[in-house]
Amino acid sequence: MADISNKLKSIIEDQEQIKNFEYIFKHSIFLRNYFVKYPENIKNVLPILGKKRDKESILKTLNSKNLLVMDKIEFNNFLRHIKMTEYMAIAYNDLILKKPIEEITFHLSSFASAVLEATYEYANNNIINIYGKPRDENGNEVPFTIFGLGKLGGEELNFSSDIDIMYVYGTEKGKTDGEKQISNHEFFVKLGTEIFHHLSDRNEIGIVFRVDLRLRPDGDKGALALPLRSYEVYYETYGQSWERMMLLKANPVAGNKDLGTKFLETIKPFVFKRSLDIKLINDLMEVKGKIQRRIDLKSSNEKNVKLGYGGIREIEFIIQSLQILNYPKHPEIYERNSLKALEKLSKYKILSKEDAEFLAKAYRFLRKLEHMAQIENEAQTHTIPENSENFSLYLERCGFKDKASFYNKYNEITKRVNSLFNSILKDSKTDETSILFDEELNEKDIISYLKTKNILNPEKCAKILKNIIDGPNFYKRQQSEIKILKTIFKFLLPELPKFDNPDEILGYFEKLFIRKSSLYLIFDLIAEYPQIIQKLINLFAMSKHLSDIIINNPETLEFLYDPISPEFDVQKLYNLLKDQILKPQIDEELEYELLRIKQKELIFNIGYLYLNKNINIVQTMYALTNIARAFTILAFERNFEKLTKKFGYPITKDNKISDYIIIGMGKLGSFEISFGSDLDLIILYEDNGFTDSKTNKITNQEFFSKLVQKVIHYLSTITYNGFLYKVDLRLRPSGSSGTLVTTLSSFDDYHKKSAMTWEKQALLRADVINVDSKLTDTFFEIKEKILFKNPVTKDEIKEIYDMRFRIEKEKGSPITKNDFKSGYGGLIDIEFAAQALQLKYGHTSELLKGTNTHYILHFLKDLEIITNRNFYALHNSYLFLRNIENLTRVYNNLSTSKLPQDKNLLSKIANFFGYKKDNYEKIVSDFQNVRNTVRAVFKRVFEQLLSC
Repeated sequence: MADISNKLKSIIEDQEQIKNFEYIFKHSIFLRNYFVKYPENIKNVLPILGKKRDKESILKTLNSKNLLVMDKIEFNNFLRHIKMTEYMAIAYNDLILKKPIEEITFHLSSFASAVLEATYEYANNNIINIYGKPRDENGNEVPFTIFGLGKLGGEELNFSSDIDIMYVYGTEKGKTDGEKQISNHEFFVKLGTEIFHHLSDRNEIGIVFRVDLRLRPDGDKGALALPLRSYEVYYETYGQSWERMMLLKANPVAGNKDLGTKFLETIKPFVFKRSLDIKLINDLMEVKGKIQRRIDLKSSNEKNVKLGYGGIREIEFIIQSLQILNYPKHPEIYERNSLKALEKLSKYKILSKEDAEFLAKAYRFLRKLEHMAQIENEAQTHTIPENSENFSLYLERCGFKDKASFYNKYNEITKRVNSLFNSILKDSKTDETSILFDEELNEKDIISYLKTKNILNPEKCAKILKNIIDGPNFYKRQQSEIKILKTIFKFLLPELPKFDNPDEILGYFEKLFIRKSSLYLIFDLIAEYPQIIQKLINLFAMSKHLSDIIINNPETLEFLYDPISPEFDVQKLYNLLKDQILKPQIDEELEYELLRIKQKELIFNIGYLYLNKNINIVQTMYALTNIARAFTILAFERNFEKLTKKFGYPITKDNKISDYIIIGMGKLGSFEISFGSDLDLIILYEDNGFTDSKTNKITNQEFFSKLVQKVIHYLSTITYNGFLYKVDLRLRPSGSSGTLVTTLSSFDDYHKKSAMTWEKQALLRADVINVDSKLTDTFFEIKEKILFKNPVTKDEIKEIYDMRFRIEKEKGSPITKNDFKSGYGGLIDIEFAAQALQLKYGHTSELLKGTNTHYILHFLKDLEIITNRNFYALHNSYLFLRNIENLTRVYNNLSTSKLPQDKNLLSKIANFFGYKKDNYEKIVSDFQNVRNTVRAVFKRVFEQLLSC
């Protein structure tokens, strides 16, 4: 402090004043730092020390220079120096002269109003010079007003308060009269933006104020400036209880005074109801409830003088709620300033004199504590700095000699404040959601109620809720149903504020509750498992695909209550399916429907477990594959039986029944079936010959071709409950130009003589589905010889490499398509790299002869064929891309291989990965990083293979 003292002595002669400023700088670091940087400016402080400063006197100082000729840098610097001049004078009045807190806050608020006025004039002049003046349709200049809200509106600013403001202009009808004409709305948005930046942009001196414009209609998403009529419509239509209380302090602090008066008259019917009603009281109780919840939050681990127990917010609520409730009878009680309002409430005996005087005392005390916490570093804090090393200085500023006396006083005041707060609008025991069933309330009332609950899209939600309560058009809800709905709503409504799409969630409930049986089913489930509603809400919010399954098949709800194990055994699943359809009364049409219902139940179960992270992506694909395999086996066996009844059994040349095998290719063979996958199949039969029918004899090839056609129809036919699977046979020998079926020996011969390298790759993922076929071992022996007898040559490796880029060019380009399968750095990169390594090294280890990419990658690492670095890059990228694939499909039932563009869907995917809510950009960024990583490893693998 010695340097500070020397600098003060070089400027100020009065020794007493030097000591005073030394004391100020001991307590205020930000003022001290300013003085060190700009010591000569203290000369501007001396003439105003101890003098009352209001908006007019501060404006006089501001206008002592011609502001309109300054450039923006000069203007911004000037404002910031004036601010520090006034703040030093305020600190002097506070710390040295010990002036009442209301004088200090008035001075701060007056400075804010004055600087807003000066900034408005400056910015307005600059914009007019470019665009001309804004005119209405009659040629009149359109006025503009800045409203101070919160502490600024009540003339109660702290040392480090934000200034909450709103911009109001006369009308949007019209345009400017300059050469560069723009609409009135554009003009005032530009004006508001300029004002914001002049005050809040930080330079080497600092800022003037942090400007908060979020209290305007629709907050950050709303227009920066609005015409008077738009405010009127907004508050009439959408105004919420917190906005009513916020507008109590609305004060025109700069700009056109007449427009300010009109605005206040316009909003008065919204702020002050002509008479009391239950809705108004409920609104206030909701605000009180919010305050109480904040108290619980803020008082748990700190002493927050604003939001904590017995804090400023409680006093403000007492004042504002009493003003709103009693205004119809005593309009004279309206005051923006808290201390003046307490005087009025006492005068009209709404508060006892004793309580009013105590609350005024408490308000001054708590504001003083808040003020003294902020004066040190100009920090926006409302917390008592009890853990600070400068806490003793804080106590000194607040007028206390020790901690004990401070805490005694603090606890005494906050306890009584909280007691008075709790005495206002004692909580009713009425169930809040019952208001939705009140027939005397209209849709607007329901919308207002939903807004108090912070439920988004309240207009849409209100309509849907009304539809649910009223029931379908074809019948009226019975009282028993209404009773059930009331029970359900108790669980449902409190959950909706947590979601961005409550209208979608409620829309699914509306569809579900069209069926009376669904209503009773959920009611029964709630009795056993109350969490069912929360789980159902989460599901409706997450996945359109799974939600649609529940809507169409409400019995699926039981899987929310009691999911079945995903460790499916194909044989057990097959038996389950067979038992369901082998009943005398079940015809083919009903069989189709029952199987489709059961498949959706099974897939729903897996999807639900997956989205809730009860199973990982590998387990998910494994379970989906086993479901598909069970349905495939059933389809073949059911249709084999039917064909034998018509054509007899297919007989080999050895006079035995010809067996057959179902070869799962692609994802079906590699246990990587995803939601919505097709089934890639190859059907091989034992030998040529004829069926043993005496009247309908056909060749074995015809028999098995018919079988395949029947199976395709069985699996792919669309019925009321959809279809099971689409079937793809293009991986058979000779592809689409080949016969539907062939013998096992022909298959062997084809691969020995004609198969291309890509067909070897495809065969790597081939697996037998009906493993009890006697042809199984023979098939695997053939596969072993074709793939692993000799390692692939360099030419074949080059073919695989070139094929990868051909696929990318044909299906995955351009890169901006974000194709996670065929595109740059997609799944095919990983699969081709793994397959090339299998074909190269598979002859050395049984571990490399499997079909599943995930496990092959692990074995390649274990066998030290790929480095740990390459393994983790491929492995983690594989899981990431498989998750992207399955999430895209399970959320919206999209059969796609492209990263979604829909931000809502990307946000859901981001949420699954644990990213910050709505961080869809992170998903896109990670996706690009994964692609780059995969492509780099892909190239390294093939460079290694081609160099061997």
